[in-house]
Amino acid sequence: MFFKYHGNIQYDIFGTTFPMTDITKMSVTFDKNKMLLQTVSVNTKSPDQLAADLYSDPTLGWTILLVNNIVDPFTEWHMSDDHLYNYCARIYGGVENMYKVKYFRNTVTDEIITGDLVKELQEMFDADELLPENIEFVRFYDYEVLRNAQRSVVFVIPKALITKFVEDFKSSLKGK
Repeated sequence: MFFKYHGNIQYDIFGTTFPMTDITKMSVTFDKNKMLLQTVSVNTKSPDQLAADLYSDPTLGWTILLVNNIVDPFTEWHMSDDHLYNYCARIYGGVENMYKVKYFRNTVTDEIITGDLVKELQEMFDADELLPENIEFVRFYDYEVLRNAQRSVVFVIPKALITKFVEDFKSSLKGK
């Protein structure tokens, strides 16, 4: 549905022309701050499952992705614990790497520590020495768990407004 009204362009591949969806066409621009949006908990639902629950139409999952600026639902949508663990092991090159320190943080100022102090703290961490009381470490996996938790609540268009939103979206793509 998302690209249905984008139209086609002719794309030349090695001398043969193919019609391709024109993904460069501007879709809908909207100010999320001016829209009346609701927040909902994702739980373990996909965008399509959430759309089925909210709008009785799973094909409207794209609207949820759109208002949340999600381009890649495989990496930007809330993941189950198992999926997140496997994802982290894959992107960090193994389980051992995802448990390495991503950064150190000052718990008093909430600042991420940079500069020469990072090397000193990493050496202390590697030697199993106690870190200063106001310093904590964040592992790559911990960081991803935190990011995943932030994705557990998303914005949605209220059911009463979804039909108008979709109509406006179609009109915008058609240039009306």
